[in-house]
Amino acid sequence: MSSYSTARHFLARAVMLVFLLSGSLLVHADQQQDSIPQGILPIDKQNLLKNVNIIFNMRAAANAYTNADGFNSARIQMEQFRLEFKGNLTERLFFRFRDRYTKTPTAESADNFSRATDMAYVEYQMLKDSKSWYMSIGKMGAGWGGYEFKANPIDIYQYGDLIANSENFLTGINSRVNLNAHHSLSFSVLNSRTRQAEEIYPNEGPDFKRSKAPLGYVVNYQASALEGKIQTICAHGLFSEAEGYYVNYTTLGLQLQPCKKLEVQFDYKLSNEQIDREGVISKYIAGGDAYDKRIAKSGSYRNYWTHIAYHINPQVNVFVYAFTDQARWKGANDYYANATGHQKIYDTYCYIPGVEYAPISKYNFKLFASYVGYSYKFSDFAKTTLKSNNFSNNRFSIGIISPLVFL
Repeated sequence: MSSYSTARHFLARAVMLVFLLSGSLLVHADQQQDSIPQGILPIDKQNLLKNVNIIFNMRAAANAYTNADGFNSARIQMEQFRLEFKGNLTERLFFRFRDRYTKTPTAESADNFSRATDMAYVEYQMLKDSKSWYMSIGKMGAGWGGYEFKANPIDIYQYGDLIANSENFLTGINSRVNLNAHHSLSFSVLNSRTRQAEEIYPNEGPDFKRSKAPLGYVVNYQASALEGKIQTICAHGLFSEAEGYYVNYTTLGLQLQPCKKLEVQFDYKLSNEQIDREGVISKYIAGGDAYDKRIAKSGSYRNYWTHIAYHINPQVNVFVYAFTDQARWKGANDYYANATGHQKIYDTYCYIPGVEYAPISKYNFKLFASYVGYSYKFSDFAKTTLKSNNFSNNRFSIGIISPLVFL
């Protein structure tokens, strides 16, 4: 284990011990104020912790994997574990920190942050007597928009290609304005990536020049109507990857809740990439005879994502997720005479039915059973010219999900 990783785990354990001890002190201080002269932490610090939460975001499951040939393997896995601290330091100053323990912690070259750290930012209420304007700085969610991205990762059983292969947490500055109780607008200026261009695009040749300001600009709009029965989260981002190469990312998200028991969510996502930032198209063109190890140019990804949940009662929820990804390579005809100007590479199809049972609903602790059916279907061009073959990754899972709140 590296010294960085060792220090990270030691820090996490030390902070956790302090917070748990502090939480215990809060209880005893309330019950035995006369009998305890002074706790480990001063009283004013204990009061501060009343506005702080410690959360174990976790999903653990026993998984049975199958593919086109039948049963493949089975194992028990901690699929998600993200330790989170968040709360108010003052009435106007908020902080949030979340670290992922199911990902290798490596300090990235562009932002000097661990890739395993999702969020580490502070948010300030700009106007003393109004909650209409907030400013944030640090590492934060990129604000892609849509409900797949908004959801707690422990509740997403399988991400589509766009979210799964994007850098979803970036360092930057955000300004959010609540226009009224039902509409908000935010604008972010972010690093376009966590690593330097030379690391992501190592084989582009001397004509490829890094951007002098590799930044991304994201506008995010959220609205609700009919007492929350209709909601939307839409966003558009423009990211500079290198000189002359940009990524345009658009998301339209819609949520309908016609009654208390039924919830329907739909996302449409489109990423037009002058250079293949996701890297998935580049991965599958590597088998072609004309491939020269450069990243694919002029690619696009499109995703349609749906989630339907029906709450039979407060303890039982049945659901289905379904999505499809479409990958197209607009630059394919620069390499292959038999390619079109907007060449289809593959489509994916995924469906996830399942049920969740909350025996202790007070603590949002759930047992679940789900099935993920996930397949890649390649075009005739990809099969014959790029030597790609259809495949599927399916799994049946039973496990637990809970954002366990310890403080």
